[in-house]
Amino acid sequence: MIDNYATKIELITQIGREAFLYNSLRYYGEPDYNDINNATFLLHARETETLPKKDITAEQALVRFNQAIEAMGLPCKVAISSKLVAKAMVDNSKRLLLVNSSAMLSELDINALIEHEIGVHLLTTLNADAQQLKVLHLGLPGNTYTQEGLAIYREYQSGQINLTRLKVLALRVIAVNMLLKGDKFYQVYEFLADSGVLNVNEAFALTTRIFRGGGFTKDHLYLKGFKDIVQLANTRSLDNLYLGKTGIAHLDALDALVEQGIFTRPKYLPDTNRDPEPDAILSYLISSIK
Repeated sequence: MIDNYATKIELITQIGREAFLYNSLRYYGEPDYNDINNATFLLHARETETLPKKDITAEQALVRFNQAIEAMGLPCKVAISSKLVAKAMVDNSKRLLLVNSSAMLSELDINALIEHEIGVHLLTTLNADAQQLKVLHLGLPGNTYTQEGLAIYREYQSGQINLTRLKVLALRVIAVNMLLKGDKFYQVYEFLADSGVLNVNEAFALTTRIFRGGGFTKDHLYLKGFKDIVQLANTRSLDNLYLGKTGIAHLDALDALVEQGIFTRPKYLPDTNRDPEPDAILSYLISSIK
């Protein structure tokens, strides 16, 4: 665990330098053969729905997110930021959800972000803060892969995901692989812009995500984590993954520590009572990735 933290510190200190990509690989890894095959499979799936309109501004989104946080009774805040690459992200240290000031969102985007950012990332932050041992706030090894997998899983469970979203996750895998093969920024951008999935602004934003800092490989973990969480959810409860910034590899230990009273059970869990039946086509596609 200490080695994991040390690697993350090295990653941060090397932003903008050649060693950044090396440390990104050490911390986040790279897509393997199965990841690339899964991504390619999803990109070949045929769209059957009309894409939703993105006409909700950041200011309007802020109101919706505040309403969701109030309804859940969470001690958190929402603010608009001009410094984000993503549409939204959680600042764990401040219990703060940040919304990209230039984001234009669809109704589906709003609902998905409520499940993803609030229903997973903020909940795990609050649960970690409630533990006497602060290791779950700092994060166990593998926590990024686990947390992002859980967050995408909540989008899926709640019916707030579509095929385009899955294809974007797939494009992230392919884009990271292109970066590691030596493709330049403009080559990755042109590939994404020609994919038929993203418009030119979205393609540029995704390329920026991949190349930031000198080469950031984190984005390949979303699809991998989602696939593994789906498979795990078919065999056991995921509740203790919400204890904080946990890792799938440590779930047995977390279950045991909760039973022993060393960790308290998570106070905040997503509300699954209103989750609809999964979309049959998406469920088939998701079950087909290995």
